[in-house]
Amino acid sequence: AEAVPELLACADDGPTAVRVAALRALAALGPRAPEAVPVAARLFARDKTPVDVLVAGVDVLAKCGGRAQLEIVCQKRNPAEVRARICAAFE
Repeated sequence: AEAVPELLACADDGPTAVRVAALRALAALGPRAPEAVPVAARLFARDKTPVDVLVAGVDVLAKCGGRAQLEIVCQKRNPAEVRARICAAFE
């Protein structure tokens, strides 16, 4: 989709609500947005990524082809909301 580069830029940095909306849009594109996987995976490597952004990042990993990255994220210490979303992704 032609909006992917703009969505990636919004997902990576900016206000929480904008990042969440961009990540949700990328997740909705699913396998048509594989370039979203590294952006979503990077969110979990940062110290202060908001929980809402992490939850949306799980959806990107689950729906855009980031299953291997999701398994790595699953092994990290995550807030309860993120753990719940990861569990739902593996169902």
